Amino acid sequence: MDLQSHGAKKYPQSALLKSSAGLGWSTIAAELRSHAVSSTPVIVPQHTEVILAIAGNDNGLISRTGAGQLQEHTPTTGSVSLTPIAVGDNEATFTVPIPAMLHLYLPTLLFRRLSDDFNLPGMPGNSIRYLAGVRDEIINQVGHSIVSEMTNESAAGRMFVETASLMLAAHLPSARTATAALANPSNRPRIALTTPDCVVFSIIFQCIWPTRSLLPN
Repeated sequence: MDLQSHGAKKYPQSALLKSSAGLGWSTIAAELRSHAVSSTPVIVPQHTEVILAIAGNDNGLISRTGAGQLQEHTPTTGSVSLTPIAVGDNEATFTVPIPAMLHLYLPTLLFRRLSDDFNLPGMPGNSIRYLAGVRDEIINQVGHSIVSEMTNESAAGRMFVETASLMLAAHLPSARTATAALANPSNRPRIALTTPDCVVFSIIFQCIWPTRSLLPN
């Protein structure tokens, strides 16, 4: 399934607010969607999906099944869900409207590139967990930056976004939580960074963020 077409098939009852289509991004696709009360069809994902609530709703739940699990969480602003590739029974039900959710789609090729470039054993994408309603500051910061690029494209935007996609590919397999996400935000687990995570992100941010800060508004 094409990176740019997956969201329309999976979320047919949502409204597309912003999209990376036409921006020339080759390693990631991004969509900002507004979700009504609805259910998604069962679609086997061909890409890893990262979901970030940009403007959430504390008054209801998102219920979803996948990987043999039933997960429910409150879609508060900043909450993150992960859907690994090829989760065959993946579907979701939105019990309340969600004003703005960012959907990021990472292709298998990106994880293969990461494995080759850093000589990693196995395929990193195969280690991503099926998680819902967690907190992750790396995903939150990268997600908001991608929304900013979709809104006001900068001169080095493509370079930044493609580097950010590599960051996410490196980070997602190391996402670990002790317990399943709970509907109560105060009990929601946070994802911790491993030592390799911190090294990779430190190098990339030192290279990218100073350049980005000098770009004109």
